[in-house]
Amino acid sequence: MQLLGKIDGMQAELKDTFGIECSQSRLYRARRRANEILEGDHGKSYEKLTTYAEMVRRTNPGRCRPFIGMDGCFLKGPFGGMLLTSIGLDGDLGIYPIAFAVVESEMKDSWNFFIHCLHSVLGDVRDLTLMTDRQKGVLPAIEEILPKANNRYCARHIYNNFRANHPGSELKTHFWRASRATSIHAFKYEMDHIKKHDSKAFEYLAKIDPSAWSAHAFDKSVKSDHVTNNITESFNGWLGVQRSKPIMTMIEFLRRKLMTRMQKRYEKGLTWGGRATLRVKRKLKEIGDKSRFCNVVFVGGPDYEVLDDNVGYVGNIEKRECICGAWQITGIPCKHAMAALRYKRLEPEEFVDAYFTKEVYLKTYSHLIHPIPDESMWPALDLESINPPSLHRRPGRPKKNRRREADESAPGSSRRSGSVRCQRCKQYGHNKRTCQGAPAGSGGRAGRSRNGRGGGRSGNGRSGAGRSVGRRRETNEGTQSSVHNTQGSQSSMFVEFSL
Repeated sequence: MQLLGKIDGMQAELKDTFGIECSQSRLYRARRRANEILEGDHGKSYEKLTTYAEMVRRTNPGRCRPFIGMDGCFLKGPFGGMLLTSIGLDGDLGIYPIAFAVVESEMKDSWNFFIHCLHSVLGDVRDLTLMTDRQKGVLPAIEEILPKANNRYCARHIYNNFRANHPGSELKTHFWRASRATSIHAFKYEMDHIKKHDSKAFEYLAKIDPSAWSAHAFDKSVKSDHVTNNITESFNGWLGVQRSKPIMTMIEFLRRKLMTRMQKRYEKGLTWGGRATLRVKRKLKEIGDKSRFCNVVFVGGPDYEVLDDNVGYVGNIEKRECICGAWQITGIPCKHAMAALRYKRLEPEEFVDAYFTKEVYLKTYSHLIHPIPDESMWPALDLESINPPSLHRRPGRPKKNRRREADESAPGSSRRSGSVRCQRCKQYGHNKRTCQGAPAGSGGRAGRSRNGRGGGRSGNGRSGAGRSVGRRRETNEGTQSSVHNTQGSQSSMFVEFSL
């Protein structure tokens, strides 16, 4: 349903079509009223949550890899709040939404509520790995409720903190190589380079457990080499303008989108041939192309040795291992294993992990989210209603655009990535053309007087020497659900879509 647009457009439409002039304040009120009729009232939406949750349970009586990314994004309605999400991965390397919750703010109590509900649904998952951005309160909540879970931190957020005190393209290159290293040897090699370049940078990274940010130390049973939490960012990107809608409108949007998505993915999976999923087949082809530059030295029984750029790599086909570590971590044969498999005329699809098979993929999407009838057809239920949270309106105009990280460019911009270093003042964050500081090693910029001598301008009392203007850097399947009401007017809602 298309909602009313910008005030200027409404004003022009009224003038051109009907010859009516209307003030902007009146149009604001009219638009707000029309949107309430079309979408519902923000406050009254909370009163329907308990009945909605019961309808979800009735229409959806209650499988994915033990790897879950968790994140939160701000809601933009008049009552604010946060949408906490947990996202998994399916066998076709796509995102698989598991659960979401609407809470007051991102704090320990909110994460406790979310993770407790998630644990009550999933139970004790063996070898569970949780990836987070180390948001406020999330790590203490995980330690309290899921103490045996493995913690993985988003490397992009680690790097953003790292680069604040240790900028530079060389450090950035070695950091990401260390993060994506699939063997201890490659990891140590990159860390040694960081240490030679900046010992303080090395000490900073050495304090973080490698199992939380470097692929070589990840739990190999998970079969995931993700070093960033982009899977949750992808889910947050679905919401778009829905983040400013009433809570019932937003939740219904998510339910319908997930319901449709799961059905389409199941139907798509039925059309595949072979053992592996579609994207994994494409990945195998890419790896196969790279393996052509490898030389097979020896393949005897299950053992093999392959030369890659004059470096020998050994492994075992039966154990699905390679000394480079990539096969064990991802569950997909690396280029060295691929060369050995082709040498023995074996089908690479037969050696991918079971997570990436068509059979498991179809099981993941076989239990669908079922439809819910329109609100006008819901039965009368004697359930406790939820009140909206207290309305806290901050001064000024509410911000609509999300705050971007320091290394992110604005949408549509062509700003190059990496750390820019000024050739004039030798500082990071700007170039020579936009420099407002003094040259490196000087006390300031010397102004030129009208009589040709250096120094301050005559007659104005100002000196060019020592002037320096600091430049500020701006960083801008079944479904179960439960509803939790805390302290009267404050509210939280959890909806789970795990299969």
